[in-house]
Amino acid sequence: MHRFLSHTSLTANFVLTEEHQIHQIAHVFRAKKGDKVVFFESNGEDFIYEVVDMSKSKITFVQKGKIENTLPKKSHTLTVFQAFPNKISTLETIVQKLVEIGVGEIILFSSQHSQLRDIPSVKKKRITLIAQEALEQCGGNVPILISYFTEETIEQIFQKYDYLNHII
Repeated sequence: MHRFLSHTSLTANFVLTEEHQIHQIAHVFRAKKGDKVVFFESNGEDFIYEVVDMSKSKITFVQKGKIENTLPKKSHTLTVFQAFPNKISTLETIVQKLVEIGVGEIILFSSQHSQLRDIPSVKKKRITLIAQEALEQCGGNVPILISYFTEETIEQIFQKYDYLNHII
């Protein structure tokens, strides 16, 4: 079964209107009436839903059950500080892998040797989608927090996060 992060509260009868997810369910995974998918809320539980109605603008689901989360609870949250790599595709891979291993937050910044000085807003949206899809695929329920710093030095960023223990 395919697994999706819900951007709204899950109820017994759930109507999906988010365009990206409708496209993914209807056209990429070719779901049809009667198929089952899994939805989860951020920091929540996984629920099995059955497709009961589909149109171009919405998909209606009915809840069929709950899946007990088998992933162990984290005893701590990991924060990763990462300089902007030279290619956006490298950044996409880094974010995907950090989500898959359960990192809680990634701090992206422009360093002295970074060719990129900022990430365009279109690319930030793409990186957010990649992080969401990685979360859906890896079985996690806690989305990664991504912060971008373009003007601050690493020392200034570390000062903002002085409550963390830094391992360099």
